[in-house]
Amino acid sequence: MMKTITIFGDKYKIKKTYDIDHFGIGRYGSDVYCERNSFLCHFDGYNYNINKLKQYIKINLYRTYESTYPYYK
Repeated sequence: MMKTITIFGDKYKIKKTYDIDHFGIGRYGSDVYCERNSFLCHFDGYNYNINKLKQYIKINLYRTYESTYPYYK
């Protein structure tokens, strides 16, 4: 099941995941896709918190934009 969120007018699709690492420990997370269903990044976290995910996307995907255009702050 994919959930859609909007950040700064851009839409992202979020898919909840459950991964098992080499030690057999399971971790919850989410995959982030753009509007065209292209994979962007993976958010690893035990609690599926949409607000933390939005902050993660803002920091990691929009950092270049804000550093290039500081007068929008």
